[in-house]
Amino acid sequence: MNRLYLFLVLCLVSYSSAFGQIQCRNTCLKTCQDCEGKKEGLETVCDVEGIYPTGTVFEWDMGDGARYSTPTAVHTYAGPGVRTVRVNIRPTVGSPIPFTKQVYITQMPRTFLGDDNCKDTLELCSGTTVINAFKNLPRSSFPNPANLSVTWFPNGETTDQLTVDKEGCYSVKIKDNVSGCYSEARLRVMYCQTNNGASSGSGSLFWSMGNGNKVQFTSGTPTTSPDPGFSSPAGSSSFIFPPIKAANTTLGGIYTNGDRVKTFTGNVIANLGGDVNLSQATAILPKQSCSGCDSEYYIFGMKQVGGKNQLFYSVFDISANGGNGAVVTPFTSASIATPISSFASTDKLVITQSGTSEYWINAFEEGTKNIYRYKLDSLGLSKPTRVNLDFSVSFSSNSSFSFSPNNQRLAMANDSLGMSQILIMSVDTLTGNFNTRTVNRIQLTGLTSRIYGVAFSPDGRVLYVTTRGNGTTIKSQVLQFDLTAANVAATKFVVYETTDLLGDLKLDPDNSARLYITIENTTNLAFIRRPNVLFTSLAIPGPTSNFDITTFTGAGNLGRGMTSVRFGSNSNGGGIQQSCSGTTFTYRLPEPPKCKDKDKEIIGANWSIYVGNAYSGRTSPNLIYDPILGVIKQDPTLVREAYFSNRKSINYSYPDKSPNPKKYIIVVEVLTRCGSYFLDAEEFDIRNLKPFSLRSRVDKLYMTTIATPNCVQRNITFPDPTLDKIPGLSGLRYDWSTGAKSPTITVNTAGTYAVKISDDATGCDVTGDIDLRYYTENDFIPKVDSSICMDNPSRLLELRPIANPASLEFLWTEQGFPKGTNPFLNVTYATKYNMRVRDEYGCIYNRVYEVVDRCLPVVLAPNIFTPNGDNVNDRFVPQPLSIARTKITGVKIFNRWGELLFEGDNSRPDEQWDGKYKGKLVPQDTYVYVIEYVSTPANFPNLGTQTLKGGVLVAY
Repeated sequence: MNRLYLFLVLCLVSYSSAFGQIQCRNTCLKTCQDCEGKKEGLETVCDVEGIYPTGTVFEWDMGDGARYSTPTAVHTYAGPGVRTVRVNIRPTVGSPIPFTKQVYITQMPRTFLGDDNCKDTLELCSGTTVINAFKNLPRSSFPNPANLSVTWFPNGETTDQLTVDKEGCYSVKIKDNVSGCYSEARLRVMYCQTNNGASSGSGSLFWSMGNGNKVQFTSGTPTTSPDPGFSSPAGSSSFIFPPIKAANTTLGGIYTNGDRVKTFTGNVIANLGGDVNLSQATAILPKQSCSGCDSEYYIFGMKQVGGKNQLFYSVFDISANGGNGAVVTPFTSASIATPISSFASTDKLVITQSGTSEYWINAFEEGTKNIYRYKLDSLGLSKPTRVNLDFSVSFSSNSSFSFSPNNQRLAMANDSLGMSQILIMSVDTLTGNFNTRTVNRIQLTGLTSRIYGVAFSPDGRVLYVTTRGNGTTIKSQVLQFDLTAANVAATKFVVYETTDLLGDLKLDPDNSARLYITIENTTNLAFIRRPNVLFTSLAIPGPTSNFDITTFTGAGNLGRGMTSVRFGSNSNGGGIQQSCSGTTFTYRLPEPPKCKDKDKEIIGANWSIYVGNAYSGRTSPNLIYDPILGVIKQDPTLVREAYFSNRKSINYSYPDKSPNPKKYIIVVEVLTRCGSYFLDAEEFDIRNLKPFSLRSRVDKLYMTTIATPNCVQRNITFPDPTLDKIPGLSGLRYDWSTGAKSPTITVNTAGTYAVKISDDATGCDVTGDIDLRYYTENDFIPKVDSSICMDNPSRLLELRPIANPASLEFLWTEQGFPKGTNPFLNVTYATKYNMRVRDEYGCIYNRVYEVVDRCLPVVLAPNIFTPNGDNVNDRFVPQPLSIARTKITGVKIFNRWGELLFEGDNSRPDEQWDGKYKGKLVPQDTYVYVIEYVSTPANFPNLGTQTLKGGVLVAY
């Protein structure tokens, strides 16, 4: 016990000596430029560096009477001043460990650049405008006005006023150089008569791979260009800045391999000292600003310290160095600590995001199931919190991670604990937290190579995994899993295998349509054309296959990793929005936050659709629009196919019905109340998903008494190419209600089967369903009486064995003579009728329906008789309508008071009423009769006794 106590004390002493400082962030009190009730910016955050054992108690005293018991204290001070912050750390064993820090709380007044403190946008038709840092709050309102400095984003100007003639986000920092505290405000400038705001600049969609290679995706098809001095054997990270090109054309974005940081234009910003072989643990993330434009970006990297991987970070500021950007916090002087991780990390990072303002950096401790999570928000980078997973796993550098396209699931491929497995966890997109209690575990058995990479298909329904062999005897493989199946592990399918070393796999950064796979130490890059479509056979690379390999001429070896690309928010609202249903495509304007003022709002647009086949292979569709002249270039190779005027959206059915994709270019002139401007032209690959039909019903005969294959076979295949019309395109995705993914399904159970056919190349889909019904001998047994009364042969009898058949053929005959081909037959006389029914699969069934002569029993009763002894109508004698059909079994007579006067069976005169009661004639009056009768055995004996009631007049 004493040894354990000494060990815990030594551990805590070690923590305090390595990390024993209180760190407080955001000691400058400033509020957001926000009118939605946000309080972000007011909180001061204090914590003690290091990871403490579970059960450790924290006792914070913030120096103004406030106390907290959480590991991190988040507190809002009422005003500026010097505060003494104390914390007692109470371990589960041993004495408390105290820490103390003097914190200087400063305050800056809130400023704004717009017309009021709730408006941070300025819409202009054209021209220039001047932004004044002290427009709404003069210098004299700030503490130490003589020691204020002004810095503008994005170009780093230091003047009080800024002249603006381009679209973009502009912000100003007014800094008190004595305390270091600053106030920040932004203004988004938007022009409604020109499209001079920036997209992210040409060449921004690229991966830096291997030894000095840029693989670019700008034109849709990857090409390579040299990237001198930039080695990324294991991968890299890049960040494409928000669209500020009009304001600053020198950056576009930055990328890093953990050591070197470069701009997209090729300028080296810094050498950070990280390990390029650990570059899969790199990330570039914006520090969200609640009141200014995002100018600071955290760059994460990793290097080995003391034999274990350690995580570091630096801060890059766009507006530093006169707008050229600079690393303002290098690895060697990180503001929290160097390094920021005290544990041995694997060589991977996973980034999750909560809402739009917070990022979580997730690092994985080697040989454990611990995840260390750092939060990056407008207050900076927090100390990590440790999450211990609830299931068996051991993280290693062989672990790989991938998010689904909607960021709601995380797949982790892991080789550890003597097993190969894939774990899929759900992610809360609002908080960025992992749901570690609900995990889909896919066990992989029989693997001779180890797992390397993992990636989702664009629709998130298919998972791909790469494994690495040894380059000679053990092959590398690309594996496929159907995530919609009940047993995902059972759907494992080998898509491709090779003796080359496969590496990472990732969706292309252009439009996430293709899945690319690295082949280490080669100039080759493999790809899957339609990753949403399940493979059914081992792939053979080729131009018509769903799997192919691109070889780059003149490129160096590409390495095993790829680039994680992140984008800043696009204030221009994105591009033209395309959707489609069947063969009709719908195009809508982007939803930009611009031109909303009533005197500048968008009122419509002119749409031009060009055939772009001759345009294929050029660097960008934007070439057809001249931004200087503001007109569409007259290019004779382009043919305008359609034009629509003054519409915010259009519906268009392309006339070309070829199954091969065809390029079209859409140019949009946006009309506003203060003029018009052209959107960047966009190129679309279009192929028509032709409408298809499934019959609404299929009827199948299933006859156990007919020993022919067509009748005893229950299996039916849908769609039947001889009877159904299906799209004539390749590469379509089929989703049946049964869960099947194949173009056809074979079923043997009655029911409704639905299919959705999707074309991932265009995003179109069409749906249909079919109702399958089986009929056996029992279904043709007559459900109603097959008889007709020949006493009244004019009445029709309908023979209808089954109701509303859809696809059965009928033939009715009588003694060999045809009577009809409808599913029913109307007859008027009794005889035998033959029914012959045939289904479309060749099963024939015959049945004879005998229509017999049967009539219901009927009794006729007189309404008057005269028992006066003249032998004419002296008795009350009811008669059957037909003695062959009816037999009277009893007659009763009652007077008006209900007294029984007579009872007999009507079979002979003494059983018939003679008008007497107790031997005397009854008075002239009306008397009630009750007659009971039955059907004869040849007709309807099952009817039982019937009753006829009425009145008869006795007259004299």
